[in-house]
Amino acid sequence: MDDRKPEIKTQVQKAAKDRPHIVSIDSRQKTVLTGINNVDSFNDVEIILDTVMGLLTIKGSSLHMSKLNLDTGDLIIDGQVDSFVYSEKQDFK
Repeated sequence: MDDRKPEIKTQVQKAAKDRPHIVSIDSRQKTVLTGINNVDSFNDVEIILDTVMGLLTIKGSSLHMSKLNLDTGDLIIDGQVDSFVYSEKQDFK
């Protein structure tokens, strides 16, 4: 059994928290985000993301994740963005 697994997991979690969280919206049609830990759910009207700043719910129409890289925490979303709402994980349940 590898005794380093908990240590590696802790290092990965720390690296994820050290990522900057930046949101850039171009004419409400293209959104570029950094600091993404995971995509919790998505469809063409709502995307729920786990970010370094908490849960982020994006609502709109014709939403499409055109580029996702969870290793770097980068995400590009195409489609009409109507709202961004941040919440803590426990608030979301």
